[in-house]
Amino acid sequence: MIVGDPDRGASGRFNCSVVDRDAAAADRLHFRLRRMFGAEYHLVTSSSLDRERRASYELGVACSDGGPESLSSVKWLRVDVTDVNDNAPRFDDELYTADIYENNYNGKFVLQVGYRTMSPAQTMAC
Repeated sequence: MIVGDPDRGASGRFNCSVVDRDAAAADRLHFRLRRMFGAEYHLVTSSSLDRERRASYELGVACSDGGPESLSSVKWLRVDVTDVNDNAPRFDDELYTADIYENNYNGKFVLQVGYRTMSPAQTMAC
């Protein structure tokens, strides 16, 4: 993100940080700002994120200038965490058993099993 302040001198110099709407929440601990070049900042993660634990984060970027009567501004952001395939499927039951007659034809239905992944949208039966 690019931040600008058209004032001159100390009033035109500013610093930015990650803030949270709720002072008790720890959303901002997962993110930080990295100042790149002059007025350019990158929002970067400061810890790993897990979609199964938290799907999105609400945080703000606050900037204050260095003027004698410091002025500030906040831009609120929503960061959505994209799911990755990081969990193996789990079967519904520990053990499945089936009885089948000998001499059945090839392709005879034997058993249906069900499995689930950690992501609710991916619950399936096969």
